[in-house]
Amino acid sequence: MQSFLEYSIDEFNKKLITDQKHFKQAMKLRDKFVKDFPPNSILDIEIDRYVEGKGEQTFCCRLEHELIDLGNILGSFASKFGIYFSKDTNEYKPTKRYGDTKDLAFKEVKRQIANLIQAGGIKDLQAINKSKLCKTLRGKILFVYYPDDYLPIYDDKHLDFFIETLNICNSHSGTLQKQQALINWKNENNIMKQWTLLQFQHFLYITFYRKKENLLAEEEAEDNLIKQVRKNFKDNDKYRYKEDSPQPKPLKCIDKNNCSYRRNVCKSLEALRLANYSCELDCSHVSFLRKSNNKFYTEPHHLIPMFCQENFPVSLDVEANIVSLCSTCHNHIHYGKGAEALVQKLYEDRKDRLEKAGIKIELKELLAIYQ
Repeated sequence: MQSFLEYSIDEFNKKLITDQKHFKQAMKLRDKFVKDFPPNSILDIEIDRYVEGKGEQTFCCRLEHELIDLGNILGSFASKFGIYFSKDTNEYKPTKRYGDTKDLAFKEVKRQIANLIQAGGIKDLQAINKSKLCKTLRGKILFVYYPDDYLPIYDDKHLDFFIETLNICNSHSGTLQKQQALINWKNENNIMKQWTLLQFQHFLYITFYRKKENLLAEEEAEDNLIKQVRKNFKDNDKYRYKEDSPQPKPLKCIDKNNCSYRRNVCKSLEALRLANYSCELDCSHVSFLRKSNNKFYTEPHHLIPMFCQENFPVSLDVEANIVSLCSTCHNHIHYGKGAEALVQKLYEDRKDRLEKAGIKIELKELLAIYQ
């Protein structure tokens, strides 16, 4: 049986084989950008062709917005570019570390970019690290001009997250060394080593970095499931748990907003019954009795969230993956500080059952999903 990681790699690779339009379009825009701003012309760029605030075709605007699929550097002030044009005051705003005047700052910014591109070409890490350019801008420029050498992940926190999640040995603290550690890990795998660095970046984010919309969708789906449990609590005689074993993936539901997988309320009801309607984090947690049948009130929680179903060859909507929690613990896992310790306890209690159900996942991988 494949592990979570092995299956995720295979599934991502299948999608790459059938559809590479997104990556081809992104690299096509990159090629056009480099053609319009070749390395040997950086020092000759005129200020209005460089600065943010002077239209959509400037160096800064295209790097940040047009090439967003090559790594996101949005979210910080325009001062990261060294100089920008303020439409509010109708004047150029230099960043002081480059110079006090418009002309001095712009000249220094161009020199820094030209030197960075030159250093990037020969992989002069010392010169790259000495660059005055902010880290995100530096990383984006290096990838855009050398997409086969530098990883399009520019945030140290994100690099640390992936290195820790993948259990990669890395004693270096520099951004470039962290990137290289991930690249080396990628190239040790026979499938991944065929991927471009942009494809590898997408794989990491899709597989391990949970997006806000997934969080919201999971919470909404669990709320709906709890409502169904309340409604159907008397009618569980139609279904009884047999034993943990691999089950086929549930049906996929697609609407205009998202894609999700169906949840069988009977399995959630049965998971609660198997737990004797107690909280599996601590059976001493006090709950209240349901009106319908005098059983203690607990709520079903999918330990491995259902939005991860795409990355597993078997169903996650099985009793082995559904735990019974009191309302307080359930909310703690979703919204509380220190929830990782609760997830770890549930995982240790359930890992043997998960294995019998064909669900293979390491603790680090599971904790990464809850980040």
